[in-house]
Amino acid sequence: MTRGSTTEKSQGFVIRDCLAGALIAFGVVLLIFQTLSAYYTRGMRFAEYADAFRTLFFGAHTVGGALGGYLVGRRAENPVQAGVITGVFAYIFEYICYFLFEGTFASSFWVLLGFIGGGIFGGMFANIQRARKRLASRIAKKEDEKTGE
Repeated sequence: MTRGSTTEKSQGFVIRDCLAGALIAFGVVLLIFQTLSAYYTRGMRFAEYADAFRTLFFGAHTVGGALGGYLVGRRAENPVQAGVITGVFAYIFEYICYFLFEGTFASSFWVLLGFIGGGIFGGMFANIQRARKRLASRIAKKEDEKTGE
């Protein structure tokens, strides 16, 4: 009797990849916010720049989700699904970190939307790249057949 089927092994592999992609996605967001907090002090009036910070907040989460989703999607069988799972895991990581270290978690809907939307975008981009490589190899094969005749 074997210790697990190939689908169980591949699912474990995908989950591990999604967790790694989620940590990358959260790391991008954390790096952006720590860099911003180094330049802006608490004395600054955030109300004057609220729209810019909201846009940056959502954009950082979308970029992080897209990067994590793309990196996982390159290796996964279903890249878009892997991107969504990566986005959800990144949301969970961010929620846990902010809740433990700051005691609060603001704008959770926008965080979830940014991570999942970015994960979907990254997975779709990985899927498009995969399709382009297959198409290029088919074209090269047909050209080789033509020159071989």
